[in-house]
Amino acid sequence: VLEKIQFLIDETERINNVGHLNPFQIQITDRCTAIGKTVDELNFWHNTGGTIVAIRRDERLIISPGPYASFFLGDIFFIIGDETAHAAAIKLLFE
Repeated sequence: VLEKIQFLIDETERINNVGHLNPFQIQITDRCTAIGKTVDELNFWHNTGGTIVAIRRDERLIISPGPYASFFLGDIFFIIGDETAHAAAIKLLFE
């Protein structure tokens, strides 16, 4: 019985840790103040704590785009980070 309980505890911890790796998405609309700027220009990670893991641009998925990727209308950015990263990214991109 104790082995089963420990297994459930271990699995719960594993699932909770993976939760931080579920990316949130931000679509670049015409309200975005960062259109045409690069990730580096915005100092994205330092200002949000989020890491951009991919960009959906048209029908392409750009994995690990790096600091020279630019923000274009219609892009969807996939970002991982803690619970504050999403709000910080919205503020950076749209205010």
